[in-house]
Amino acid sequence: MRRRYPYFIFFILINCCFSCSPLPQEHSISPAFYHWKQELSLLREESNYLRELECTKLYVRYFDVTWDNETKTAVPASIVEMDTVGLNGFEIIPVVYVTNEVMIALPESGIASLADNILKKIQSLSAPLPAPGISEIQIDCDWTGTSRESYFKLLKALKVVLESQNIRLSTTLRLHQYHDPQTTGVPPVDRVMLMFYNMGEVNDYLETNSILNLDAAANYLDTPRAYPLPMDLALPIFQWGCIFREGKLVHLSNNLESTSLNDPQRFVKTGEKHFTVLKSTYLQGYFLYKADEIRLESVSYDRLMEAVGLLKKVRNTESLTVSFYHLDTFNLNRFPAEQLEKILLKFSD
Repeated sequence: MRRRYPYFIFFILINCCFSCSPLPQEHSISPAFYHWKQELSLLREESNYLRELECTKLYVRYFDVTWDNETKTAVPASIVEMDTVGLNGFEIIPVVYVTNEVMIALPESGIASLADNILKKIQSLSAPLPAPGISEIQIDCDWTGTSRESYFKLLKALKVVLESQNIRLSTTLRLHQYHDPQTTGVPPVDRVMLMFYNMGEVNDYLETNSILNLDAAANYLDTPRAYPLPMDLALPIFQWGCIFREGKLVHLSNNLESTSLNDPQRFVKTGEKHFTVLKSTYLQGYFLYKADEIRLESVSYDRLMEAVGLLKKVRNTESLTVSFYHLDTFNLNRFPAEQLEKILLKFSD
């Protein structure tokens, strides 16, 4: 595949009497992937795919930080297990997911200790990684106006240490946080990653596609000014099945396809993406009751191209990372590398 990163766009301004050729302006677009599974061990198919896309950047979920109600402390959970074989040449960016509950329950006196514990855990998990080591750390938290002050203090505590080590600090940004910075604030970090998915209401029985609802997204993106921090973008390539019981969401089945629901003894199709359970059964290890309803949600290449059209209008940085969520053989088989490459190229149209 021909190398297409970075891309160069040249603008020549000509008037009637004078002509000038300004210095070329570089528009750099870097592909990346989120890795959100507990075990990181690149399969050959995944490595080949990343190589074809010329992707060398991986945002790896290292662990979650959750609240222990018994000890009244923040504790690590779902810690990643990494097989470093095959990671040579990849930039690994540790991602730590901090629940909003932690930031609400944690007293101010515990923030410095939490920051220290997070950094020590990242350092320990990163020790086996090949050179050159870590250049960025990302914190993922769906903070609100209630938890903003506590979360931002945590970010400041992390940033003080990371700056001395020449390591960037970034945080994820949900659409509601992007749309209303007066309420949710602007985080004290170097960059943000706008998570352009899950913008619909997954719990809503009448929702059509909560993963990528472009009508809802357009409303969030309608703001009078650009976001004040350099903003990278994350796009979805995953799919799932939403299982409803008596109109209420009870489970999400990852990677669920319609082919898994072709058994007419167990399921009946009631709409383009809707099925009803005819008799109690298991599906992907989850027990379904008769009359449960299933809504399939996925993302198409065409819808992603439409999403790029919206996101180009809010792009605010020359050096842009576009990260796909998430790295999984199932998802890669649905989207050939050529399609993701075209999506990346569209940002430079």
